[in-house]
Amino acid sequence: MNKNNIPALPFYFIRHGETDWNLEHKIMGNTDVELNSTGIDQSYRSAYVLANIEISKVYCSSLQRAYQTGKIISAVCEIEIEAMNQLKERSWGSLEGKDYNNNISCLSNDNLPNDGEEYINFENRIIEGTRKVLLSNYGYPIIVSHSGVFKVLAKLLADNYDIRCPNCKIFFFSPPALDNKWDITPVEVE
Repeated sequence: MNKNNIPALPFYFIRHGETDWNLEHKIMGNTDVELNSTGIDQSYRSAYVLANIEISKVYCSSLQRAYQTGKIISAVCEIEIEAMNQLKERSWGSLEGKDYNNNISCLSNDNLPNDGEEYINFENRIIEGTRKVLLSNYGYPIIVSHSGVFKVLAKLLADNYDIRCPNCKIFFFSPPALDNKWDITPVEVE
């Protein structure tokens, strides 16, 4: 275990495939947006890469865009899938559906709308969900989720505030050896 009570067990992470709202730079949060055709293609390409890796189970956000990606991975890899509310993106409340670039200053706790999710609550939810994934699985699970979830895990586990997670990019999280920081290694998708 580490300071966040996340077990020191390796896992894979992938962000959902592309949506139209990604292209339109809209704030998604908990709005249930589905994959577009590019997102479906991305999900299949990533799934075929994962089929050559011994992943044990797919754990995904219950939001449609992540669940669709997870379902494709589950089918191609012939493994079980479980949707979890704890792995959902942060709720931005009334900002959802609005243009990201015009509202970037609102995407902080200082300017968060009253109906948005406080960061500490979001972080605690992600810790709880990740803990559940790692404690209920043997082998190498994959978490299919969102960019905000990835940022929380990168910050908490690797003290990395700069790493980005594009749509359908696969990362391997390996526990710390000596310095208490996890390694986050991208997996190449052709």
